[in-house]
Amino acid sequence: MKKLSNLEYLLLDYLWCSPEVTLGFFLSKGGIEDQATMSIHYHATWVYHGLEIPELTKVLSKLIREGMFLLTHNRPGCLSYFPVYLDERRLRYYFEVTAETQNSCEPNYEWIIYIKLSEQGTKAWEKGIKPNWNKFHIRINLEANIWNKQYQEADQDTHPLNEPRPDQNTWYAMIQSPNQKHLSQVERFYLDYAPVANPLEIDRKVFSPWCATRVYWKQFAKGFMSSIPLVLSEDAQGWLPEPYTSVYVGWEKLSSWRREWLLDKDRGLILLEPI
Repeated sequence: MKKLSNLEYLLLDYLWCSPEVTLGFFLSKGGIEDQATMSIHYHATWVYHGLEIPELTKVLSKLIREGMFLLTHNRPGCLSYFPVYLDERRLRYYFEVTAETQNSCEPNYEWIIYIKLSEQGTKAWEKGIKPNWNKFHIRINLEANIWNKQYQEADQDTHPLNEPRPDQNTWYAMIQSPNQKHLSQVERFYLDYAPVANPLEIDRKVFSPWCATRVYWKQFAKGFMSSIPLVLSEDAQGWLPEPYTSVYVGWEKLSSWRREWLLDKDRGLILLEPI
C-alpha cells in the first residue's frame, strides 16, 4: 500500500471513530470541531482541513477511487442502505448543493449520503497514524445515577454497586483498554492523583471479544474495563489533571498512543510522533 499525503491521512482520520457521518460533514468546520471535542475520550487531536470545495472534491474523489471509503444512501422510510458511486464531477455537484442547503430548516433527505472508512481505508489509516493499540484506552465519565441505570440494571445480582448512591457528586470514570497492563497503569494513575471515592468500589470487568466504542472496524480478543468512583465538585463533569502541571504531563505520556496533528504556519500539516 502506497503512502498517502498528510492531507489524505487527515481526511481518513476524521472517520476513524465514526461509524456513520454524512458526506456533507467534510464541509462543516463546526461539525469537525465538535467531533474533535468528542475524540478527546480517545486521546486524539484533529485540525480542520481548511479546503475550499474544488480542492476538497479533488482530494476526496481520489481517495474514493482508491477504495478508502464506503458511500451509502438511505431513502426516507427505507431500512436498507444502498451503495453510492460518485465520480469527481458528481461529488463536486453534491458538495455545492449541500453547501447551499445546509442551513435550511428542512434539509433534503433525498440528498443525504453517508460515508465511512472501508477495510482498505482502515489499513491506510493505521499505516499513516501508526496506533500502538497496547497503549490505547477509552475514558468515559458517567454520573452515578446514569451508571446505576445503564450498568447496574444489566447485572443486578452480581454488580457490587447495586444500591443507588445518595451522593449526587459521584461520577464514574469508565476506562477500557485491550491491554490489561496498560489499564492497570491508568488505574494506578487515578488512585495516585484523582479524587477516588473508595478504591474498594472499583468495578472491573473482562469482555471477550471486545470492540472499542465507536471504533466500529477494530475488534480485539479481549477488553478490560475499570469503573472508578470519583467524588467531584458539584459543577464538575469528570476529572483530568490541571493543564501545565507535572501530573498533566504524566497523564499525556500515559495517554499517548498514536501520531497527532499539528498545523504549522510555515510547514503546514505535521504528524507528531507519540510522546
